[in-house]
Order: sequence, then structure tokens, then C-alpha cells
Amino acid sequence: MVMTTSPNSFADNEVANEEDVALVAHRLDDIRRRLGTSTAAVLAVTKTYGDRAISAALSAGVSGLGENYATELAAKADRWPHAPWHFIGNLQSRQIAVVASSAQVISGVARLKEIDRLAVLGYRGLIDLQVDVTGQPQRHGAPVEDIPGLLEAAIERGLQVRGLMTVADPVDPERAFRATRVLANSLGLEGCSMGMSDDFEVAAACGSTEIRVGSLLFGRRNPRHAGDLT
Repeated sequence: MVMTTSPNSFADNEVANEEDVALVAHRLDDIRRRLGTSTAAVLAVTKTYGDRAISAALSAGVSGLGENYATELAAKADRWPHAPWHFIGNLQSRQIAVVASSAQVISGVARLKEIDRLAVLGYRGLIDLQVDVTGQPQRHGAPVEDIPGLLEAAIERGLQVRGLMTVADPVDPERAFRATRVLANSLGLEGCSMGMSDDFEVAAACGSTEIRVGSLLFGRRNPRHAGDLT
């Protein structure tokens, strides 16, 4: 395919043209080919990308759009209110209300106070509990031993738990993915959001139900455009 757009042109705030859609659809087809027999859904991570990327991804048929930052999510959801938005970043207490009003799926719920706050807000979307199976300091996510209690608390408070989410240790991603899948199975949870651009094939082989990719669909990110939707 001849590519006439620059690698970071999807940061522009325009509606995608036919060439943009064809390019993203081509890349999406390649990702699905690499997934093999896996039926994992493809979540397009639109962090730092603008309206052209969003428009092209939706037209190409991704399962949803993922954002890492609450303010960027809110701004984009306001511009694209009917898109299937997922929040995949670290959930901060002061931003929970913003996230809850914008996202249909919140991944990264890892603390009881987040569950309590979502329940008070009457959140009716889906949540994923984020688990850290690496045991490394400074990693976001609840320890494995905390997940059953968090699941019970979420259910008791009327939240809809879709499954688990994890970010793998780059040294040994397969171990992290397999451990997360085993934990989900033991809890009767089908969903496992795991795998990104560098490791999604490994995640799919370990039972991922959703992979999260951005640059593979849209090309190199341009940090200068992060959150800039003007």
C-alpha cells in the first residue's frame, strides 16, 4: 500500500479520509492475522492522537478506543460521545468522576476506595480489576492475593466486573499473562485485557480477550500533540 500521510499525521484534528481509513484497516487486518486463532478484541489506544485517528479507527472496525489520561478522555468523549471509550490508565481518586462520566469500560481499578467511589457515583459501565503479578515495587495494580476481595466488594456494591487487566513484566511477559489468565479462570471471569504493541501475540497465545495497541495502528506518536484537541 502506498502511504502518502506522514507517520504522525494522525495527530491532526480532522475527520479521516478514505486513505486514512484504508491504512488503519490494513494495519488492523495485519494485527488480526498475527493474532492467529485468537478472538481477542483490538482496542485502539488513541492517546496523543487526534480526530483523524479516532475517525479512522472507528471506520476500520476496532472494538473500542482507549485513553490513559482522564482529561484527554473527557475532551475526546465530548467530541465523540457515541464512541466506545475505555479508560486504561492509572485511576486517580480526584479524577474518578470525570472518568466515570466518559468511559463505558474502566480498566485499572485496583483499590477498594476506587470501587467505593464508583459505586457512590452509580457507575453503570464495566470495570476490569488490574492485577500486578510481578511483585515489583512502583507497579500499578493490586497484588494477586487482593483480587478476590476486590471482586467480592465490587459485586456487593453493584458494579459490573468484566474481568482482569494487567501490564506485563517486559522481561518475562508470558509468565505474567499466563498467571493472569489462571487467576481470571479461578474467579470465573472471562475477560483478560492484556497485551500491547510489543507483546500482544504472546498475550493472545496465553488467553487474552483484548489487546491494547496504538502505534501499530496509527504510526509513531508525537508527544507535542498530547491532549491538544483545538
